[in-house]
Amino acid sequence: MFKFAVITDTHIRAPDGDLSSPFPVNEKANARARYACQLIQAQTPDFTVHLGDMVHPLPHMNAYQDAVAEAHEIFKPLKPNLYFVPGNHDIGDKPSPGMPAKAASTESVSLYESSFGPGWQSFTHQGVLFVVINSSLVNSGTEQEAEQQSWLEQTLRDSNAKFVLASFAALPLA
Repeated sequence: MFKFAVITDTHIRAPDGDLSSPFPVNEKANARARYACQLIQAQTPDFTVHLGDMVHPLPHMNAYQDAVAEAHEIFKPLKPNLYFVPGNHDIGDKPSPGMPAKAASTESVSLYESSFGPGWQSFTHQGVLFVVINSSLVNSGTEQEAEQQSWLEQTLRDSNAKFVLASFAALPLA
């Protein structure tokens, strides 16, 4: 038996703030994330999965890298057993004029990977295969979508795990 924690949508901002959100509540995002990490740490999970939207400045915004640095500082108590799943704030949306972020691109995926690690990965814990995928790539038609699909199929074929748990950012309307 084991336990793991799930956290999502922390929307961490650059320490000096930024103008990426018009909503005053987002000024509390960093303090909320710190508090959530303290609560998670107190539960002593075997690992934690962050389901995306670690930061709020979108990848094309100037404050993105400062927010990423702040996020790593806030998440430090959960490392090294912390797995990141890319969200639309971290990597971009599916192409749509109604979505807030620009479309995910090769550049935004590379920026994410240099900031948070691989966009798709798997790990096994006590016989359970955990699969992390980049849902922003699904139906994108990109070369990276094909790479991820091929990797996923191979990972599932090669696994002898008793159970599989997939982790991804859900974009039900995208």
